[in-house]
Amino acid sequence: MVRFPITIEHVNGIYVLRDDLLSGGTKSVLANQIVKQNIDKKEFIYASPVYGGFQIALSIYCKLYNKQAVIFCARHKIKHKNTLICKQLGAKIVEIYPGYLSVVQHRAIQYANKSDNRYYINFGAYSEQNIGLLVNRVEKVIEKWKKEPSVPSKKTEPDEIWVAVGSGTLLSAILHATKKTHIYGVQVGANVDIKDPRVTIIKYNKPFEYESKFETPFDSMAHYDRKAFEMLIHYRGYNPKKNILFWNVMA
Repeated sequence: MVRFPITIEHVNGIYVLRDDLLSGGTKSVLANQIVKQNIDKKEFIYASPVYGGFQIALSIYCKLYNKQAVIFCARHKIKHKNTLICKQLGAKIVEIYPGYLSVVQHRAIQYANKSDNRYYINFGAYSEQNIGLLVNRVEKVIEKWKKEPSVPSKKTEPDEIWVAVGSGTLLSAILHATKKTHIYGVQVGANVDIKDPRVTIIKYNKPFEYESKFETPFDSMAHYDRKAFEMLIHYRGYNPKKNILFWNVMA
């Protein structure tokens, strides 16, 4: 049985969920379940920006269950490290030119539709079912957070949760799993169409392909989580007065 332990660290006044310690990060919860629930399929197809993290989680769990991950991505002269990681894990890499995500997705869907043995996964594994899986994890994370020694006993939820936003799958799950927490989503890629009084979207001022140079006191992905933590410190600083949980998806 695959387990996904919850590790929370108190870093200079900020609670940090260290899902980077999971093999494949937070999205490994989804990748594991997607492959298990479709175990009759032979190939799992995903269209990804080369900087994305879900492709790594999918490659890990396809290898675990002896399935073939097929990653469609933009063609680059120099392979991104995430592409190389997926390849090392046994994924088949299909590079597309021109590499607009819409084109990459179209080609991936065409490939998937050619055989009943192939399973296509939406961008970010976005679906109501997968949001439900992550809701369960968010609830467990908050229960673990409440037991932290420095959390006031009356607190039932963090005041704020900060998270990087790509497809919006995780942000949607956090919103569903909480009642009072204000959620700050740092948009690192395409526009995010999630509107709620408890959600504030902050657009990172540089493109997805830019690697943040901000130094985090824990491992985080330079294209993704590091940007969100950079914005958190910019707006709140270390040792904030509020109880803040930062969701570190992966390294």
